[in-house]
Amino acid sequence: MKFPSTVVAATLLLGAALGAPAATPTPNIVVHENVQIQHFYGYAYDLENGKYRYTEVHERQVGSDGMLGESTHYYAPDGTLIATRMVDFSGDPFLPRFRLDQLDTPRSVGITKLTPQHIDAFRQSPKDKTPERQTLQHTAGAVALAGLDNFIRAHFAELQNGKPVSVPLFSAETFDTRTATISRLKNGVLDHHATVRFKVVSSSWLRLVKGQPILLSYDAASQRLVEYRGMSELDAPHTHKPYTVRVSYARTPPADAPAKLPPLEAADAP
Repeated sequence: MKFPSTVVAATLLLGAALGAPAATPTPNIVVHENVQIQHFYGYAYDLENGKYRYTEVHERQVGSDGMLGESTHYYAPDGTLIATRMVDFSGDPFLPRFRLDQLDTPRSVGITKLTPQHIDAFRQSPKDKTPERQTLQHTAGAVALAGLDNFIRAHFAELQNGKPVSVPLFSAETFDTRTATISRLKNGVLDHHATVRFKVVSSSWLRLVKGQPILLSYDAASQRLVEYRGMSELDAPHTHKPYTVRVSYARTPPADAPAKLPPLEAADAP
């Protein structure tokens, strides 16, 4: 995949998507002129029973001013593609346009347009013949789950000092905005590295995962997200409710990860 110098690949991919209903274990970073391309894995386990659920293959486009876009491909343990997500951060790093298509349910959800006043969002469940679309109020300072990592890293020093931060959290899944509170937890250690841990709680998840919080662990030195615990963006096909998962973003695959991982450059795979 080639990236033009003036157009971010994620924007191109997302625009097309919105208009339409064995790899190295360490991050592979390729620089295309002024855009840095980062590839990495996420390894997702069921929080309840420890079962390996899926592998995330991420491709991020990062410019001099921050993240520009991201594509994520989700694979079942047997290598079957089960979902794709395209995110465009060019308009708002915290409330991005995005589209998630889950193939094994099937279902789709996303944000198609943002203005200072409104958010255009859609969702389509397995029982829906056509997407349900709504234009909703754009609450100032709102954050979406896809932009939560960007928001936390932008407020890392404040959060690390122990001050809780409240933020409007928009959900395209439920078509609403509820207050989320982000607070610091006791530091931890993961893969022999010190971590800074945060908890995110929002009433908007009550209908989805019984109000369970999201727990995030960041490498203390690099501020890189190394573990996510909580509501998945993917639904379990048999219940049509979100998985609750632990996703490891370790630089090397866990010992119990699938022996054959999907290609790291998923978008370039045949």
